[in-house]
Amino acid sequence: MGGTSEPVWISAAKCVRCGGTGRAPFDRRLCGCVLRGVFRIALYRFRLAEYAYFRGWRAASRAAEFRADFALAAHRIDLPWTYPNARRVFDLHYVQGLRWRDATAILGISRGDFYHTCYALEERLGRAVLDRGLLPDSYFAGLMHEECCTEPPARRRRRIPRAAK
Repeated sequence: MGGTSEPVWISAAKCVRCGGTGRAPFDRRLCGCVLRGVFRIALYRFRLAEYAYFRGWRAASRAAEFRADFALAAHRIDLPWTYPNARRVFDLHYVQGLRWRDATAILGISRGDFYHTCYALEERLGRAVLDRGLLPDSYFAGLMHEECCTEPPARRRRRIPRAAK
């Protein structure tokens, strides 16, 4: 039941849909909390690779490949027409690191629409990460822990300065 192909161990203990089991009760598919967890793990590794905290040539080339594969997976997913700003939300919020206030001001959408789009993106991208085998544990298999798992300093969200009145 567990393993790399279906990581039900990532499920949220307080999830209303699955109750922490990782699977929806009737259709037995992976719950959205698992897919969002997979996405957040992959996003964390994407940010580690972004700041080039990987030591050695072998790990650095693997990190660059992971960044490219993750970005391609993000731009190839299909979202329904109800999420017209999904690609811009991904670029502004996840890649550039803008806060929700700044991203909603740029996009001209409400906070609720922004977070609905974020949750839909996280679930779809979590599924894409699993389907393409981009879960960091399997992707970086064979590298020593010290080569690929150096912690970056705490990341501060980028903020757009407000215009002076």
